[in-house]
Amino acid sequence: MAAFAMLGSPGPAPIALAASGAAWGYRATLPFYAGIMAGLFAAMLLSAFGFAALIAAVPAAAVLLLALSLCYVLYIAWGIASAPPIERSQLQAAGKRRPRPVDGFIINIVNPKVYAAFATLYASFVPAQLEGRTGIAAAGLAGFAIALVMNNVWMLAGEGLARLFSSPRQNRILRLVLAGLMVLAVLLAVYKLWATGLFANA
Repeated sequence: MAAFAMLGSPGPAPIALAASGAAWGYRATLPFYAGIMAGLFAAMLLSAFGFAALIAAVPAAAVLLLALSLCYVLYIAWGIASAPPIERSQLQAAGKRRPRPVDGFIINIVNPKVYAAFATLYASFVPAQLEGRTGIAAAGLAGFAIALVMNNVWMLAGEGLARLFSSPRQNRILRLVLAGLMVLAVLLAVYKLWATGLFANA
């Protein structure tokens, strides 16, 4: 339940997947999804080896990661929001670039919320019957598995919304709303981390 709340709930990556699903469709978003999951897996490993503790110990590092995360999500959001509301085949023919695997990887590897989530799982939710690395691996993989499933749900939700709002005007409004929610998700993550006092000495 803790992993579901932290890694399956709306955040920059899930909402980016929903927005891409709405703009490009489920299948065309799969490479972006693969990049997001690769970035999540890398963050999971880095957190297990103490990177989350390093961020907590060096507040300036958290500020830098947040700045990079915000800038990159703004870049992805702009690409989704600014694509003209025409048929996907026309978008592809016109050379409109959908998010790539590397875009997804960067979104998660510079997202402090991900490191905080895994650090919390490792510190507070390791199964009592498991010890050491085995327990950390179990907690991390549980979180990763939940994100694996829930991110698929977000992509499908985005594509479903695009079908529901099928007119060009409705589709454009939908993508603008989803792009705005991407930015809002990052700003909320910034606020939550700020409220913890992480930046007090930055």
